Amino acid sequence: MKITENSENFVHQSYWKKGKEEYKKFGDYHVKKGTYWKTTMFGILLTVLVLFPLASVITIFLIVFFYNAYLKLLLILLTWILVLFANGLSNYFTVRLTKNYITDDPVMQAFDEKAICFYNIFNIGFMIFTLVMVIIVAVGV
Repeated sequence: MKITENSENFVHQSYWKKGKEEYKKFGDYHVKKGTYWKTTMFGILLTVLVLFPLASVITIFLIVFFYNAYLKLLLILLTWILVLFANGLSNYFTVRLTKNYITDDPVMQAFDEKAICFYNIFNIGFMIFTLVMVIIVAVGV
């Protein structure tokens, strides 16, 4: 089978690139400050509401298995993945809420919030930064 840009094998890389482009375009798009802050805060609130149960379970396991080095390492890894997922989900909710606030603009409606979420989850710079932060916090505990 010949691999082309429309092939299923190419979807992963192009979707990440599409998310990167969409995220840059969304960042350059002019939104009123009030709308921007409302959608950002509600996006973060929705993310906290969605991920709070899982974060609570990880915290409880970390407290219970604090002295088991292998489980502590696993829980630190899960915490890192949860932070990455929270970043993507927060951006997804922010774009989705902004699209709901600005319904009459076709440029705003064209943004692909799923691609933006995918890009933000797998953003290598954020991955490295959060890994370092999680390790610093874990060592300090």
